[in-house]
Amino acid sequence: MDLPADRIGPYRLLRPIGRGGVGRVFAAVHQHMGQEVALKLLSEESAGDPRRVARFLQESRALAQLHHPGIVRVLHCDKLEDGTAYLVMEYLEGSTLRAWIQRQDGPAPLDAALGICRQIADAMVEVHARGIVPLDGDAASAPPVITWAPL
Repeated sequence: MDLPADRIGPYRLLRPIGRGGVGRVFAAVHQHMGQEVALKLLSEESAGDPRRVARFLQESRALAQLHHPGIVRVLHCDKLEDGTAYLVMEYLEGSTLRAWIQRQDGPAPLDAALGICRQIADAMVEVHARGIVPLDGDAASAPPVITWAPL
């Protein structure tokens, strides 16, 4: 996954860290604050659809209003002059749910799996209570919106 440019707005892209159904995620740093963040760029395919861009930005603003320990904080969203839409979130170290499942030797322990399901469901209750239906609904890549901790 190549970097699309070295800067998006006031953020310098550092390295790719993920890909989802509607975009790519990069580790980035704010050029003035020095804060490392996760920056999600809407895919070129999605960026060509004005309705999808509007929904991406609307969802980003709605997610910024959420304050829940299982939901990554949204810090900023914007659209550049060239139409590139992006979302900036707090940067968290960790792995995806898919990676955790793949590391299990056979089926995941029931207690751990149920604990993770409870954490994700609790966060999704908050998301849906605000009327948000995430565009990128791949549960196996639960972050960047949902955070969880294996028990």
